[in-house]
Amino acid sequence: MTHSNQPYIGRFAPSPSGELHFGSLIAALGSYLRARSQQGIWRIRIDDIDSTRCIKNADSQILNALEQLGFTWDGAVTYQHQHTNLYAEALERLLNNNQAYGCQCSRRKLKNLQGVYNGACRFLKLDPNQNGIRFRNTRQDNVIFDSVQGQHDISLPFAAQDFTLKRRDGIISYNLAVVIDDIEQGITEVVRGADLLDSTIHQQQLYLACDHPYPKWLHLPLALDISGYKLSKQNKAKPLDLHEPQKTLIQALNFLNQPTFAGMEELTPASILRYSIANFDVQSIPKKRK
Repeated sequence: MTHSNQPYIGRFAPSPSGELHFGSLIAALGSYLRARSQQGIWRIRIDDIDSTRCIKNADSQILNALEQLGFTWDGAVTYQHQHTNLYAEALERLLNNNQAYGCQCSRRKLKNLQGVYNGACRFLKLDPNQNGIRFRNTRQDNVIFDSVQGQHDISLPFAAQDFTLKRRDGIISYNLAVVIDDIEQGITEVVRGADLLDSTIHQQQLYLACDHPYPKWLHLPLALDISGYKLSKQNKAKPLDLHEPQKTLIQALNFLNQPTFAGMEELTPASILRYSIANFDVQSIPKKRK
């Protein structure tokens, strides 16, 4: 169940937990080239729903870095904190349809379950206003189809578990927020890092529960540090050096196995992006990087 015969709409949705780093640039560049090569719309959304991870002015730093690298986006930048009413409405619908329930399990308890929830609160009829909220998962699907990764099979116990929609501390889960946001913005394909590949099955299930077609999926290879860990703000990835934005863009294009040429660094960042849009080849993107 996917979008068809609709204008392409993509997005880049960074969290404001630090400055733009190379791993984030890969996601931005991949989503940008994919959208623009389809003559589509490219939106920016700041995923700031988890206020405990947000750093003051990080959103401005990210947007400024994108501008220095030649990126342009369509429409106003949106923020997840502007959509809390939409999340509340979605939760109410799911609860009323018996597709969600209150859960009192602590994060410490969940750590002992090795990543798969055991349904302990499913039939306790706990007050969702006084507890966390979980999705009542009645599906057994565990396969997604990805434009780069191909068919991806996910562990059935993980795929079929009841997953979190709202934490006990009141913070909306990534899965719920991103689905509601992408529905609201009309996103037709989600382009992001492959670390989110497995959780995609839960988002796909939420789309179906919301009676909405899910988008296409495109998960990019992850940029790793010398120890093999994903480059991320949590792992203290270094901010991009923007003194030579052309070289930074070319490095990212090489990572995605996109065409470059000798002397490309003499172009402006905007010119590099225009060339890359015209020559973008999604089939050349590697599934992963060693």
